[in-house]
Amino acid sequence: MTHCVIKVPSSAALVVASSLASRRGFLVGRLLASLRLVLFFGLFWFYLESKDSEKLAVLSVSTLRLLLLQTRS
Repeated sequence: MTHCVIKVPSSAALVVASSLASRRGFLVGRLLASLRLVLFFGLFWFYLESKDSEKLAVLSVSTLRLLLLQTRS
């Protein structure tokens, strides 16, 4: 339950920050809302909940492969 109390406000803060930043500059808003920042939060929460570094490594490598394939095309 503690994780939910922390996750929801931090995720909401990310959405609000990207919304406010996009008012000032479109590039900054896009940067804050980009997949890589969201991915960082996801991996962080995944590790805090599971403490399984092997699964985290597999998830990270497969996500990196996906990102590299996206940037190629």
